[in-house]
Amino acid sequence: MSTAKIEDALQTLGLSSYEQKAYLALLNNGRMTAKQICDTTDIPYSKIHTVLKRLEHKGWIEVQNLRPCLLYTSDAADELDGVDLGGRRII
Repeated sequence: MSTAKIEDALQTLGLSSYEQKAYLALLNNGRMTAKQICDTTDIPYSKIHTVLKRLEHKGWIEVQNLRPCLLYTSDAADELDGVDLGGRRII
């Protein structure tokens, strides 16, 4: 599936442009810090924490509260813990 089709699907599911970029960065790279997501995408650092909080609230990502704080998709959390967290998959 092309990136454009995936972005269209994510938009249909209610994700903003920045939310899509952050989520796709996490899908492509695995666990990342907020700074790493900013470096990988064009999301300004001043907005990244708001974007990530929205994704977490919507259930798209999980946050591991360490120093530095690591973020990952709900699917990665499913694999990590062996527990069904209701992660979303795009096929």
